Amino acid sequence: MYVYEHSILNAQTFKARKKNMSKVKTKGIWFILAFIVVSLFAASFILSNEALGSYEEQIVIIQPGDTLWSIAAEHYRGEKIGEAIYHIKKTNNLQSSNLVVGTGLRLPAF
Repeated sequence: MYVYEHSILNAQTFKARKKNMSKVKTKGIWFILAFIVVSLFAASFILSNEALGSYEEQIVIIQPGDTLWSIAAEHYRGEKIGEAIYHIKKTNNLQSSNLVVGTGLRLPAF
């Protein structure tokens, strides 16, 4: 009788342990997936900040037909054009949007 009861207990214990192990595996998989997602998010954030930080001040020679809007749109992709124009005017001490062909225009990094 002892052997039979012992084998039933072992079978029940084995099933309980197997069930607990599957829970542990599931939690482990979720932890790994969460870690990967957070790592990818952090990497994309760091890379985007490096791309923004790598921009340096430039000097552009005004060509016929150039406007502050066209220059800002070309050199500050992904930025608000109005904000870029404000920074260009402030950096170059411009009172108006009139540009003189052949002169240099400093484009600030911001």
